[in-house]
Amino acid sequence: MFLSNYLYSTATLTELLSVLRRSKFAKYIDSDDIDGLSVRIKTAWFPVKVLKQVKLCRDAKDDKFIELALNGDASHLITGDADLLILHPIQNIPVINPRTFWDEITRLNEF
Repeated sequence: MFLSNYLYSTATLTELLSVLRRSKFAKYIDSDDIDGLSVRIKTAWFPVKVLKQVKLCRDAKDDKFIELALNGDASHLITGDADLLILHPIQNIPVINPRTFWDEITRLNEF
């Protein structure tokens, strides 16, 4: 089932908020919006406690996303990161780019 559960871990949420606070994004999103997004994610998404850590990605900083997918029993790992895409699939979890995911959900009329 697509689009039913969004997952986050402390590490992935921290990464998202850190990236959004970079100066290059300041013209698109301000600090209050980022804080609001954080609150919405924490209330609407499913928190995943990472109990099993992995070292699978050639970029160790991306392992947090694999850990989230595995510990959260994700149906997909959606990313544009080549270091993650090259690992497709990870223990039966498809690792796909956003366009491929969009094509899948629209083909299945899930959206």
